[in-house]
Amino acid sequence: MPPSRSDRPPAPKRGDAQKLSESGLGEGFGFLLSRAGVLTTEIANAALEPLDLTVQEYMILALATVTPPPSQRELSQVLRLHPSRIVELVDRLERLGRVARSTSPTDRRVNQVGATEEGLRLRETGAATLTEAHTRQFAHVDPELLAAFKPLLRQIALIDRPERR
Repeated sequence: MPPSRSDRPPAPKRGDAQKLSESGLGEGFGFLLSRAGVLTTEIANAALEPLDLTVQEYMILALATVTPPPSQRELSQVLRLHPSRIVELVDRLERLGRVARSTSPTDRRVNQVGATEEGLRLRETGAATLTEAHTRQFAHVDPELLAAFKPLLRQIALIDRPERR
């Protein structure tokens, strides 16, 4: 079930950024990246709410449009979500007619998750909705800086196996 408005933390207030800077947290690249992700997710969830969709559900829906459809295990790995969470999300999307599970043609023990026609339409609507929300979110940022940051962000976010020490 998507989070209701009452489940969400209060919106950031004036002075929050100052407190974070004074604490030293505002100097850590990892913290800043994490904070930006949290704020972006909050905005995206709010934008997707009228579609009865969450960011996590939207990500599953987007991945369910690829060929061949991903397995639930692949969804868990790609999205870095616990397998039980994937089951909950896929169950809800399936109940709403947005995705369908099917048996893998190469391994009958594996469930693949594919988008339905309704899911394909919703994914397109969700993509447009998120584009609008993110355009508003980043309207105060120089477009050239955003464009320059995107390759670095892709390199950080899309690495297959980050090194562990």
